[in-house]
Parts: sequence; structure tokens; C-alpha cells
Amino acid sequence: MRLAEARGSLTRIAFRCSLLWEAHILGTLEKDEAALAAARRIYEAISGIRDAEFKDGTTITVGPALLAVNDPEKYRAQILGLLSGSIAEIKKAFGRAISVEVDGLENPVAAMQVRGKEVVLFINYKLNVKSNGK
Repeated sequence: MRLAEARGSLTRIAFRCSLLWEAHILGTLEKDEAALAAARRIYEAISGIRDAEFKDGTTITVGPALLAVNDPEKYRAQILGLLSGSIAEIKKAFGRAISVEVDGLENPVAAMQVRGKEVVLFINYKLNVKSNGK
């Protein structure tokens, strides 16, 4: 089998395609449970699937455990309220001689683990503050 074949400006490459299926398991942290203990509990629960042997060469790889928030979009209004307050503070500090434009509010609410059990929610946006020329 040829690995690559060139015809004019078109190059074909032969390769074997595989299916990648990503599954997310969202487990609840008990009140005083450490994140590592919860990850270990979930890891043990899926061990039967993880250790299964498939005749067709299928493999299962378990990735890292990360803190997550179930349905972060339900916090969108609260995040936008905080942003609105920040914009009001900017206008108060600089006076009414400025205009503020916000781009990117259509982006999804994202979660990011900061440390330990601390997760921050945010919307990736861009704030443009312009002088009104006065």
C-alpha cells in the first residue's frame, strides 16, 4: 500500500481511521470529601469498563479527573449582573465621557479549576472603553 500519492495539486494519504468517543462522568463531591477521594471512588466504579478486553483492539483510556460544574449556563445571569456592576464602576470612575462596548457575550459559560475545590465560572469577553471626545 502506498502511504501517499500525489496527482496535480491533490495529495492523498492512506490511513486507518478510528472512532473516538468521549464520555464525561459527573460525580458529586460529598460535603467534606476531598477531590482526590471522589476521583478514586469514580475510578473504582468504572474499573469494570476500563479493564474490559475487546477482541477488535478497542482500548479505553481514562483521562484526568477535573472539577466541573453541572450546567454552568444556569449562572449566566449572575455573571452578567457582576459584569454590569463592573461597567457601572468604570463609568463612575471615568465619568460619563466614555462609552463601553462588550463583545463575546454569546460565548458559553466556562468553568476552570483554580485550586483544591475552588472553581471559577466565567464568560470569555472583550471590553472596549472609549472616550467620547470631550
